[in-house]
Amino acid sequence: MRKNLAAVSAVAVCLSIGGLFPHATFGQVRVEPVQRPTAPEPATPATPFDRTAALQAIERGNSTIRGIACSYHDNYKFPMANKHVYLLPVTSYLDEWLQLRKTSRNKPVAGLLKEAFEVRVETSTDERGHFQFPNMKPGRYYLMALMSFNQAKSRDVYAGSGYNSMGGTTAYFDRQDYTVGRNDLLERLVEVKRDGQTITVPLRNSGFWNKGGLLGKMLPCIWSG
Repeated sequence: MRKNLAAVSAVAVCLSIGGLFPHATFGQVRVEPVQRPTAPEPATPATPFDRTAALQAIERGNSTIRGIACSYHDNYKFPMANKHVYLLPVTSYLDEWLQLRKTSRNKPVAGLLKEAFEVRVETSTDERGHFQFPNMKPGRYYLMALMSFNQAKSRDVYAGSGYNSMGGTTAYFDRQDYTVGRNDLLERLVEVKRDGQTITVPLRNSGFWNKGGLLGKMLPCIWSG
């Protein structure tokens, strides 16, 4: 009896579907492959990385590069305390990679070669975000750091309304605290023009080509050492 009911139920379903799709042929299925758009190939520098030239560029000299690392969010400045700062020599390869990032805003750019990142000088910031690279030679350098932190924020959340003494209604709000995770890339290009020179620069999350804009001018990462 159950088999007969199942058969009748299946026939009813087929008739119902057939009424909706009278030209469909049941039992014959053709699956067309999904045409997915192909992602564009990331742009890569045509200039090969010259390890020998990079090592020569970071040989010891008599100049100093120093500054403060900080990040800007919501019109507030956050110093990067006790974090690593990296200095890379601007070789022909690195210069082309930076230019690709600058001009290919809407196109993917391949990541920095591991070999290029391995040839670097490292230091750490103090509690106020100060960093320093002593014993540098004249030349062009790319400074970068990764700054991750939780920004404390607060907002008013609607809690309800009630009648007031004037016969109207008053809305009530509660103050709610929350945090926002920040992951910022701090970067800067700097050039030492003569041996023995001391250069002081800000290192911030605004990018190395726009120099911070109006906000960077209003709230600069000023060296206070």
